Amino acid sequence: MSRLCHDLAIALRFIPWSNTSRVIIWFGRESGRITVLARGALRSKSFLLGQSDLFATSDVVFYHHGPEGLHWIRECALVRPRPGLRQHWRATVAASYVADLVTRWVPSDAPQPRLFDLLSRTLDALDRGEHPGHIAMWFELQWLALEGLAPRLFHCAACGREIGVQECYWIPARGGVVCASCAEEENTRSSLPTLPARALEALRAWQRAAEPEEATAVSLPAADWEAAWRWLGDFLRYHLHARLLSRDVAHEWWSRSTPRSHGRDIE
Repeated sequence: MSRLCHDLAIALRFIPWSNTSRVIIWFGRESGRITVLARGALRSKSFLLGQSDLFATSDVVFYHHGPEGLHWIRECALVRPRPGLRQHWRATVAASYVADLVTRWVPSDAPQPRLFDLLSRTLDALDRGEHPGHIAMWFELQWLALEGLAPRLFHCAACGREIGVQECYWIPARGGVVCASCAEEENTRSSLPTLPARALEALRAWQRAAEPEEATAVSLPAADWEAAWRWLGDFLRYHLHARLLSRDVAHEWWSRSTPRSHGRDIE
């Protein structure tokens, strides 16, 4: 039996349905990830025209048809359009990756208001064109923390001893960084590259940062940014048991015009 629902929702993906209609995958604050059919949304006189946009937040009223069902939209009003994501292509690439991460790994009809707020703040920061690579990794670390999968960056994941940034080894299977003595005991030290000190410092700063604005204050040379991106990607692949193709695509696009330093994004 259907019920009428009202929620704030972020559009994650548009899927063609017919010449005049489309399916929208939304992430609602109280509804979680939902799939909604917007009949007639593409007609020139539709009341839905211009009221939903990719990565934008809308006030949505819809008929909920049960778990995993295709819901029907009744009303929609644009609340936060985020026009900056149409101007800064690097930020748009980051927004696409973040939206794909939520679409693929968040179960449907499972309310996650804290994740909604995190996604909203992330897209707001990207809308301002602020350091998209930094913001993407900040979101990953904050999302992993919400899921109970936060990597151990301040203490050895094997012995628990607090460690600095010198000669740390990154072992996703262990859950984060491992000190040199523990890596040597496991006979893996010789086969593992050390995590660059500045890359580890950046990962720690992004994990501690409560807001995306704090993440953008981290200045990092391109080589160390690449190391941080690669190590965090290895951690995600290990714990999600899948390769995030949208993450690889984002990196490929950013690499087409790599700035000398990722402390400031170059358009």
